[in-house]
Amino acid sequence: MYPDFEKTIYSSPAISLIERHAPELSYFAELLKLEKFKDQSSKNLQASELGYNILLSMEDGILTATNAQTNEKFYTQNTNRGLMNLSATASFSMDELSQILSIYDNENFGITIVKILSEKKNSIEELLLYNPVGFVDYSTIEIFTEAKETASGNSVAKLTKIGEGKVGKMYSNSLAELKVKKGEKDLFAAKAKGDKIVCKYAIK
Repeated sequence: MYPDFEKTIYSSPAISLIERHAPELSYFAELLKLEKFKDQSSKNLQASELGYNILLSMEDGILTATNAQTNEKFYTQNTNRGLMNLSATASFSMDELSQILSIYDNENFGITIVKILSEKKNSIEELLLYNPVGFVDYSTIEIFTEAKETASGNSVAKLTKIGEGKVGKMYSNSLAELKVKKGEKDLFAAKAKGDKIVCKYAIK
C-alpha cells in the first residue's frame, strides 16, 4: 500500500528485514489494536524480550514511530504529498527514516563528519559524512552548531542552523561527500572555534 515506505526501509543498511509472514509481524499488528498499547505508562509488552527497539506504522499516510521498550510515540509525520492539496500520495524517504533513528538514538544513528575534504579562503566547501542509516543522491543536509543551555534545571541542546549542502559522490550507502552550498564561511568559523557541528537531513 505504501511502496516508498517499504522501499526506504529495505534499502537502509541500518534496518533488518522481517519476513512479511513472520510471527513477529502478527504480534505487532495485534499490538496496534490494543488500547493498552496506546497507554504510554504500560510497560508490560514483550518488545524487550523480542529484542525490538522501534515500531514504525503507517496508516492513512500518517507515519508513527513508537519506542517499543516504553510504548512512547516519539515521532508523528503526515507523509501525504500533493500539489496545493489537489492530490496526495503517501511518501516516505530516507531523510525521514534518518531523522526518526537520530531522534531515537543520535549517538548511534546520527550523521557524523568524518573529515573535511576541501577548504580554502576561510571556507569549507566539502565534507565527508558517515550515516549508518544511509544516504540518497542529491539530498539536502542541514548544518547546525549545538550549544548546551539550562532550562528548568535541565541541560538542553540548542541547535543553530549555519548552512546546508547537497549529497554528492557516494562511496557506499553510508559514506558520502557533502558539497556545502550555504554557510561555507560560518562552518569554517565554527570549526575553528571548536563548536560542535551537527548535520541532519532536511525534512521537506
